[in-house]
Amino acid sequence: DGDSSTDFYFYYENGKPVGKEFLPEELKGLTSLHDIEEKFASSDLPRIVDTSDVDSVSAATEASKALREIVIDYLDELKECTQNERSYKVRPDYGPSKFYLDWSKPEGKGGQMGYDSSVQSLITWILYEKGIMQSALTDYEYDELKERLAEEPDQLWIPSDGNRRDWMNEVFKYSIEYLAYVLDEHGLDVQSFIQYGQYKPGKLPELQIDV
Repeated sequence: DGDSSTDFYFYYENGKPVGKEFLPEELKGLTSLHDIEEKFASSDLPRIVDTSDVDSVSAATEASKALREIVIDYLDELKECTQNERSYKVRPDYGPSKFYLDWSKPEGKGGQMGYDSSVQSLITWILYEKGIMQSALTDYEYDELKERLAEEPDQLWIPSDGNRRDWMNEVFKYSIEYLAYVLDEHGLDVQSFIQYGQYKPGKLPELQIDV
């Protein structure tokens, strides 16, 4: 409804985004999207759009396509890793160019989500370099992400906002399940994904992508 639409807008106050409950007095009475847009036309307040404009399935599809290409490009090396029981190290043209496709520990499984150089970190870099993160995050969060990637490019960054954190978790879920499916289809070891409940052998992934 009209009132809930204001939840998708954030405003800067002293350089930080604030939510609907902290709206300036001039905007507190506005409940419709039209009224808010009209007010913004004559206001210096910057608008930041919520991640509802970039759904998790679309973002995960883009990430999954890139992950599939990486698997194909490094297939011989990955098969050798399987034979020698080594981690799936790849050096794609994203970020620091060193990631491990089987490092996918999710949040709540023995510590913080992911490892340095994890597949979650790779997914974040893919979305960042494809411009998807800029559309999905608030300006404040995007600046924070850029700063983190510049200072610690192989470490994982997660947004603090609950909605966008859920969004990222969904992107990770869909993308990692699809990655495990592709690895499995090529006869590669996917035990770590099974262990973390990220993949079930013989079950098609939720994402169906045309090859």
